[in-house]
Order: sequence, then structure tokens, then C-alpha cells
Amino acid sequence: MNDDDTIVIVEDMLSAIRVSEYTNSLALLGSVLTDEIISFLIRKQYKHIVVWLDEDRGGKHALLKMLPKLQLLFKSVKVIWYKQPKESDYTDIVDLIQKKEIENESETI
Repeated sequence: MNDDDTIVIVEDMLSAIRVSEYTNSLALLGSVLTDEIISFLIRKQYKHIVVWLDEDRGGKHALLKMLPKLQLLFKSVKVIWYKQPKESDYTDIVDLIQKKEIENESETI
């Protein structure tokens, strides 16, 4: 996976900072994927989108809402369903992000 064309979408700033130690990251500052964020992702020409939201009900609901749109627009979309990045150590973050992308499929949550 090339870091220049990969971005990890998370819910909060602390998680984004933690992930940015390894690759590009974007904090939603909540759990809503806005049209402005999608335009930004397209403008920056990201090909690999990793979505890593909180494991709570809100995160699951947001993921189910944004996943179809992301899958239509980007080459690969990967979902990480694990504890929050801000609570993960660097090795966990690297291992989870480096796992093979799920090309236009979603994992069962």
C-alpha cells in the first residue's frame, strides 16, 4: 500500500494524530462523512480509503451509512473494526492498516 494514495478516516483528532504517525489520516470530528470531505478525498486522488470508526453503536451506524458511497467512489475501501486508534499502540496500527484491502467489499460487523 502506497502511503501517498492511502488515507485513514477516524472519528476524533487524537486518533487522527496517532494514525498520522504511520500514514495520512483525517478526523471526521464526529461520525458524519460530509460532501466536503468526499470532495477533498477525490481532489487529493486517494485510491485506498481505510475507515476506522469507534466500535460503538454510533460508529457502526455511521459506517453502514458511509460505506456504500465510499465503495462507489474509490478503488479500495477497508474497514478496521478494532479499539480506537488513540488507544492502540503503533505496532497494532501498522499491522491493521497493512493488512490487505477489501476491494469494494465490507467486512461483517
